[in-house]
Amino acid sequence: MRVLTPAVEAIGDAKALLGESVFYDPASNTLHWVDIPGHALLSTDASDGRTKRFPFPEPAGFTQPCSDGQLLVGQADSIQRFDPRTEAATTFIKIEPDDPTSRTNDAVCDHNGRLIAGTMRSAPQGTTPDPVGNLYRIDGGGAKSCLLSGLSIPNGLAFSPDGRTLYLADTPRRTVWKAGYDPETGLPGERCVFVELSESQGRPDGAAVDAEGCYWVAAVWGRQLLRYTPRGDLDLVVRLPVERPTKLAFGGPDHRTIYVTSASIHLTDPENQPFAGRLIALDVGITGLPASPFHADDKGGGGKPGACKPGV
Repeated sequence: MRVLTPAVEAIGDAKALLGESVFYDPASNTLHWVDIPGHALLSTDASDGRTKRFPFPEPAGFTQPCSDGQLLVGQADSIQRFDPRTEAATTFIKIEPDDPTSRTNDAVCDHNGRLIAGTMRSAPQGTTPDPVGNLYRIDGGGAKSCLLSGLSIPNGLAFSPDGRTLYLADTPRRTVWKAGYDPETGLPGERCVFVELSESQGRPDGAAVDAEGCYWVAAVWGRQLLRYTPRGDLDLVVRLPVERPTKLAFGGPDHRTIYVTSASIHLTDPENQPFAGRLIALDVGITGLPASPFHADDKGGGGKPGACKPGV
């Protein structure tokens, strides 16, 4: 196992309360990310750091690319389609409209353009949310299927390079699972434990997979990124100057730049973390994968979800 402390650069001056869900858009050389409690989508030019901040009415749980250039933005009870060119947002689908205590959290798209998205119940800082969060699969027409229930904070969503393994974490449980996944049908198999983080390592938050099939996870409260081989062996630890890293994404023209979001709130030593809440970049010489886009085939409008299953 290697341990690295690479040079880190801040991209622009934008600062989030709780930055999350970053991905890189190669067509525009732009990084899209969200500030969950700040109710905002942020779009940052990777070349000069200029950032546009788009307000939303509710906590912005995630953002994902669409194949038509639009973005998906998770809200408390809905998923919005947002056009950065016109700055117009429309409701694509209601996610859990009958539960005012829930909101969207992490999300990822499979290789055939379906969205996998989690929900969670908000809880006061320092407490663990009730395990009532769900994991949904949503297709291009807005039809949704509930894949899993009983999650506290669904996180760590990522796919293997061939799209046949789905990774999922529950942050308070410090556990990452994996499950076989059929990219043609969108059906997952049984899940099994992939890795469990120790208390000293932090807790699993947002994740990505690199070109070698290794799983990277931002260890919130751990001040580091952790890289695991497909067998679950810890291969690399990347130390960071932020206590609460939340999500990473590979970007740049060769997908070798790692971009990381983090939180600037509820820190133990905020005066020593000038990069907290800002978008930072680093390079450790490893190539990543681009984000898979969502393929929408109409304006959505799926009905109520069916009953969730207690396991994948």
